[in-house]
Amino acid sequence: MADIVKQILAKPIQLADQVTKAADDVNSNRSECLEVKAKTEKLAGLLRQAARASNDLYERPTRRIIDDTEQVLDKALGLIFKCRANGLRRVFTIIPCRFPQNLPTTRKLNWRYFMAPPSVHPSR
Repeated sequence: MADIVKQILAKPIQLADQVTKAADDVNSNRSECLEVKAKTEKLAGLLRQAARASNDLYERPTRRIIDDTEQVLDKALGLIFKCRANGLRRVFTIIPCRFPQNLPTTRKLNWRYFMAPPSVHPSR
């Protein structure tokens, strides 16, 4: 089951890396794109932790959460590409205090991280 979960997590990790790389080359809305980059790097770290702890994850809930995460990352990548290409005029605004509530997948991954047994946390 661990291999299946790792395969499920591979695409969102790759998408997060693409968003991070693409955010460096934006022409317009640079501060917002850099904020998206910072949030995406944090999400990528959580996804990598989940991949390392894949033995403790169940396939069905992981697949449901990761499907939502992939959709959010696809949308973020699309917005970043629009900002890179010809300059996008203020299509989105990030509100820092409400950002995590708008992304249920971030909240679920954080919950998974804090609910994992102590042996799963590499920093503890």
